[in-house]
Amino acid sequence: MQTHQKLSGIAIIGVIAMFIVAGTDAQKFHSCCTQVSRMEISGHITGYRIQKWDPPCVRAVIFETESGEFCIHVKQAWVLRKIRQFE
Repeated sequence: MQTHQKLSGIAIIGVIAMFIVAGTDAQKFHSCCTQVSRMEISGHITGYRIQKWDPPCVRAVIFETESGEFCIHVKQAWVLRKIRQFE
């Protein structure tokens, strides 16, 4: 009987540990650009935002288009022109 109780205790500890690890991973999730492109966007840009460097996120301009969002390198000449059009 003691062996069964020990196994039950170990199983409970294992389940608790899984929840702790899952909670830790959820806190580390980042929804950001981790890579950037240098390619100019040809579609209609509806907006933009600046993303600051905060690992794993990289410094980027995120352009919003009708087909989605694109992470672009901030030092492209065309990027500055597009940003000025919005200001």
